[in-house]
Amino acid sequence: MIIINKYVLEWHDSEKNTGGIKAKQDVITFLKKDGFIPVRVPSSKIGKIWSSLLSRFILAKLKNGVIVIQYPSGKPFLRKLWLEAACKNKKLKVILLIHDLETIRFFNDSKHLEKRKEEFNFLSKADGLIALNTKMKSLLENEGINKPITVLEAWDYESKSRIVKKSKYSGTLCYAGNLHKSLFLSKLKCKTTVQVFGPNPETSFQKPIEYMGQYSPQELPNHLNANFGLVWDGVSTETCEGTYGQYLRFNDPHKFSLYISSGMPVIVWDKAAIAEFVKRYNVGLTISNLNNIDKLIESVSSQQYEALQKNVTRIAKKMRKGYYLITAVNKLIIKMNQI
Repeated sequence: MIIINKYVLEWHDSEKNTGGIKAKQDVITFLKKDGFIPVRVPSSKIGKIWSSLLSRFILAKLKNGVIVIQYPSGKPFLRKLWLEAACKNKKLKVILLIHDLETIRFFNDSKHLEKRKEEFNFLSKADGLIALNTKMKSLLENEGINKPITVLEAWDYESKSRIVKKSKYSGTLCYAGNLHKSLFLSKLKCKTTVQVFGPNPETSFQKPIEYMGQYSPQELPNHLNANFGLVWDGVSTETCEGTYGQYLRFNDPHKFSLYISSGMPVIVWDKAAIAEFVKRYNVGLTISNLNNIDKLIESVSSQQYEALQKNVTRIAKKMRKGYYLITAVNKLIIKMNQI
């Protein structure tokens, strides 16, 4: 089938102003700029029956094209319905853009093998997949998914704030995220100033951690004034442990793109999937044990930091244009056309 039209499913599962919702909105924004036609489908708020009927009708009408569906979105019954309806339309090829693998994130143990099998069976029904990174791509292939897969590399990040260059290296660090699950912060003992942003803060942080407040994803870049942005998660400062910590081995955190698109080099866990991107493009540093953060930051010279900033600025400009998403999608379309 010759792909003539390019569609992207437009639907939001929450009105909350969070990083996860921003990532999905940015996908639609950037794909529209690349000529994709947004296809709006109803949420379950209008009722299960009506949302099902309307979604099937809308997807059945689409002609000769490819449709990008972001995964996961919506309640499980809606995800299943969208995928089945899109696949049933023989004039469409379906791309699933993976934001998260839920079984790897929350149920990655021997007790949940059936849930894991169900998720990968679901993903395998698409005509093509966009994985976040090479580690996620390998995982999908090892789970038996034999469909064309391309790699996103990193999330793009739409921003209207200016890319800030720090005039002087002072060795400061910031962290943005849901602080309720960022338990490592309460155990962090260092001399480095750490500016913390996000909801659900501790009633008080030990110095030198400074709580800076909560801002929307659109406002937050204007408040990031540290030298480095930290990508770390879990319960420990020694390594990224626990459900959220270990998930960094496969995930591309949206906060990483927040930092980079704002002009800020990063410090990431050395076993995180995104560490490969950091090393390839020289946009930050990696660390195995957060207790060594003082030593690492003190080792950075002004010249080294300036070089990191130049690289970050180059990548930030790409992220703000949707470069990584558009590249991954169009590479995948070419692959799918060759089958």
